[in-house]
Amino acid sequence: LAYKVLMVYAACFIIALPIRSAQFWFTAKLSILWREWLTRNFIDGYMSHRAYYDINPNDEAETEVDNPDQRMSEDVRTFTKESLSFTVGAFDALLTFVLNIMVLWSISQE
Repeated sequence: LAYKVLMVYAACFIIALPIRSAQFWFTAKLSILWREWLTRNFIDGYMSHRAYYDINPNDEAETEVDNPDQRMSEDVRTFTKESLSFTVGAFDALLTFVLNIMVLWSISQE
């Protein structure tokens, strides 16, 4: 009986390990793609119609914004990281909840 339980545990571990690794890889890949796209859109909007002259005037004493393009890319990085972390965490919690309900339901039928 103990060996059977160990074999079931090993099989679950072998199946779950590549799935969890793929989840981390796809999350990282999605984060990079989303961040590149969003940064490009923000920087393109900043550079279009010479908006950088309105935000960052030529007189250095008057300007209150330092390196706005770098700030935008850092804000985009933080936004995508936190948004993706929240979404993946919520999906993971929902999946865990549903699987636990299914296990409890199957135990209660016996």
